[in-house]
Amino acid sequence: MKHVRSFFLNPVFFMLSAGLAYSLALGNDLLVWPTTGNPINYAYMMLIAFAQNVSFTMVSRARNRNSMPYHMVAAWFSNGIWFATFAYLVHFGMSWSLFIPYTCGTVAGSLTGATISMWIERMLGATSDAYVPTKLTLRDAAANATYEIRVVRGVLETREQSA
Repeated sequence: MKHVRSFFLNPVFFMLSAGLAYSLALGNDLLVWPTTGNPINYAYMMLIAFAQNVSFTMVSRARNRNSMPYHMVAAWFSNGIWFATFAYLVHFGMSWSLFIPYTCGTVAGSLTGATISMWIERMLGATSDAYVPTKLTLRDAAANATYEIRVVRGVLETREQSA
Protein backbone atom coordinates (compact mmCIF):
# COMPACT_ATOMS: atom_id res chain seq x y z
CA MET A 1 0.00 0.00 0.00
CA LYS A 2 2.94 2.32 0.76
CA HIS A 3 4.19 2.07 -2.86
CA VAL A 4 0.74 2.83 -4.27
CA ARG A 5 0.41 5.90 -2.05
CA SER A 6 3.92 7.14 -2.93
CA PHE A 7 3.18 6.68 -6.66
CA PHE A 8 0.08 8.86 -6.51
CA LEU A 9 1.83 11.49 -4.36
CA ASN A 10 4.79 11.55 -6.76
CA PRO A 11 5.20 15.01 -8.34
CA VAL A 12 5.78 13.46 -11.78
CA PHE A 13 2.45 11.62 -11.62
CA PHE A 14 0.77 14.81 -10.40
CA MET A 15 2.17 16.97 -13.23
CA LEU A 16 1.30 14.45 -15.95
CA SER A 17 -2.19 13.99 -14.50
CA ALA A 18 -2.75 17.76 -14.43
CA GLY A 19 -1.73 18.04 -18.08
CA LEU A 20 -3.99 15.18 -19.14
CA ALA A 21 -6.89 16.60 -17.12
CA TYR A 22 -6.44 19.95 -18.90
CA SER A 23 -6.44 18.16 -22.26
CA LEU A 24 -9.62 16.26 -21.45
CA ALA A 25 -11.32 19.37 -20.04
CA LEU A 26 -10.77 21.13 -23.38
CA GLY A 27 -12.23 18.13 -25.24
CA ASN A 28 -8.96 17.17 -26.91
CA ASP A 29 -8.85 13.60 -28.27
CA LEU A 30 -5.78 12.13 -26.57
CA LEU A 31 -5.58 9.05 -28.78
CA VAL A 32 -5.48 10.83 -32.15
CA TRP A 33 -2.09 11.66 -33.64
CA PRO A 34 -1.77 15.36 -34.52
CA THR A 35 -3.34 15.88 -37.96
CA THR A 36 -5.25 18.61 -39.74
CA GLY A 37 -8.46 17.22 -38.19
CA ASN A 38 -7.01 17.29 -34.67
CA PRO A 39 -4.13 19.73 -35.12
CA ILE A 40 -3.23 20.56 -31.54
CA ASN A 41 -2.92 17.40 -29.51
CA TYR A 42 -2.19 18.45 -25.93
CA ALA A 43 -1.12 14.96 -24.87
CA TYR A 44 1.41 14.88 -27.71
CA MET A 45 2.68 18.32 -26.68
CA MET A 46 3.07 17.09 -23.12
CA LEU A 47 4.88 13.95 -24.30
CA ILE A 48 7.48 15.79 -26.38
CA ALA A 49 7.90 18.46 -23.66
CA PHE A 50 8.47 15.63 -21.16
CA ALA A 51 11.12 14.06 -23.43
CA GLN A 52 12.66 17.49 -23.99
CA ASN A 53 13.23 18.11 -20.30
CA VAL A 54 14.35 14.55 -19.55
CA SER A 55 17.04 15.05 -22.17
CA PHE A 56 17.85 18.62 -21.10
CA THR A 57 18.30 17.59 -17.47
CA MET A 58 20.50 14.70 -18.55
CA VAL A 59 22.76 16.92 -20.69
CA SER A 60 22.91 19.52 -17.92
CA ARG A 61 24.15 16.91 -15.47
CA ALA A 62 26.39 15.21 -18.08
CA ARG A 63 28.35 18.39 -18.79
CA ASN A 64 29.48 18.38 -15.15
CA ARG A 65 30.65 14.76 -15.18
CA ASN A 66 33.91 13.18 -16.26
CA SER A 67 32.42 11.09 -19.10
CA MET A 68 32.57 12.72 -22.54
CA PRO A 69 30.74 9.84 -24.31
CA TYR A 70 27.85 10.24 -21.84
CA HIS A 71 27.81 13.99 -22.50
CA MET A 72 27.89 13.47 -26.30
CA VAL A 73 24.94 11.05 -26.33
CA ALA A 74 22.95 13.25 -23.94
CA ALA A 75 23.67 16.35 -26.07
CA TRP A 76 22.47 14.66 -29.27
CA PHE A 77 19.31 13.49 -27.56
CA SER A 78 18.69 16.90 -25.97
CA ASN A 79 19.19 18.97 -29.11
CA GLY A 80 17.13 16.63 -31.30
CA ILE A 81 14.17 16.65 -28.92
CA TRP A 82 14.46 20.42 -28.46
CA PHE A 83 14.20 20.91 -32.23
CA ALA A 84 11.12 18.66 -32.49
CA THR A 85 9.42 20.41 -29.56
CA PHE A 86 9.96 23.89 -30.87
CA ALA A 87 9.02 22.93 -34.40
CA TYR A 88 5.65 21.82 -32.97
CA LEU A 89 5.26 25.00 -30.92
CA VAL A 90 6.18 27.28 -33.82
CA HIS A 91 3.88 25.38 -36.18
CA PHE A 92 0.96 26.29 -33.92
CA GLY A 93 2.11 29.88 -33.42
CA MET A 94 3.24 29.36 -29.84
CA SER A 95 -0.43 29.05 -28.86
CA TRP A 96 -1.13 29.83 -25.20
CA SER A 97 -3.39 26.78 -25.14
CA LEU A 98 -0.17 24.71 -25.19
CA PHE A 99 1.22 26.41 -22.07
CA ILE A 100 -0.24 24.06 -19.45
CA PRO A 101 0.57 20.76 -21.21
CA TYR A 102 4.04 22.08 -22.12
CA THR A 103 4.78 23.21 -18.56
CA CYS A 104 3.38 20.03 -16.96
CA GLY A 105 5.45 17.93 -19.34
CA THR A 106 8.67 19.86 -18.76
CA VAL A 107 8.40 19.80 -14.96
CA ALA A 108 7.71 16.05 -14.95
CA GLY A 109 10.54 15.54 -17.46
CA SER A 110 13.01 17.47 -15.35
CA LEU A 111 12.27 15.37 -12.26
CA THR A 112 12.43 12.15 -14.25
CA GLY A 113 15.61 13.20 -16.06
CA ALA A 114 17.43 13.78 -12.77
CA THR A 115 16.49 10.28 -11.60
CA ILE A 116 17.57 8.67 -14.89
CA SER A 117 20.83 10.64 -14.90
CA MET A 118 21.73 9.52 -11.37
CA TRP A 119 21.11 5.91 -12.38
CA ILE A 120 23.31 6.24 -15.51
CA GLU A 121 26.05 8.03 -13.56
CA ARG A 122 26.15 5.19 -11.01
CA MET A 123 26.41 2.63 -13.85
CA LEU A 124 29.21 4.58 -15.58
CA GLY A 125 30.96 5.55 -12.37
CA ALA A 126 30.78 9.16 -13.63
CA THR A 127 31.57 11.71 -10.96
CA SER A 128 31.54 15.47 -10.81
CA ASP A 129 34.64 15.72 -8.62
CA ALA A 130 37.03 13.47 -10.54
CA TYR A 131 39.72 16.15 -10.41
CA VAL A 132 39.56 16.46 -6.59
CA PRO A 133 42.08 14.25 -4.78
CA THR A 134 40.50 11.79 -2.37
CA LYS A 135 43.59 11.51 -0.18
CA LEU A 136 45.81 14.19 1.30
CA THR A 137 48.93 13.62 3.40
CA LEU A 138 50.03 16.36 5.80
CA ARG A 139 53.26 16.49 7.78
CA ASP A 140 53.35 18.38 11.08
CA ALA A 141 57.05 19.18 11.53
CA ALA A 142 56.61 20.60 15.06
CA ALA A 143 54.94 17.44 16.34
CA ASN A 144 56.98 15.19 14.02
CA ALA A 145 53.76 13.50 12.87
CA THR A 146 52.17 12.68 9.52
CA TYR A 147 48.41 12.67 9.00
CA GLU A 148 46.35 11.19 6.19
CA ILE A 149 43.02 12.80 5.36
CA ARG A 150 40.68 10.89 3.03
CA VAL A 151 37.16 11.24 1.75
CA VAL A 152 35.33 7.92 1.65
CA ARG A 153 31.75 7.97 0.32
CA GLY A 154 31.44 11.64 1.23
CA VAL A 155 32.77 11.17 4.78
CA LEU A 156 36.02 12.81 5.91
CA GLU A 157 38.41 10.40 7.68
CA THR A 158 41.61 11.42 9.43
CA ARG A 159 44.28 9.12 10.83
CA GLU A 160 47.82 9.51 12.03
CA GLN A 161 50.43 7.54 10.15
CA SER A 162 53.29 5.74 11.83
CA ALA A 163 56.71 7.33 11.49
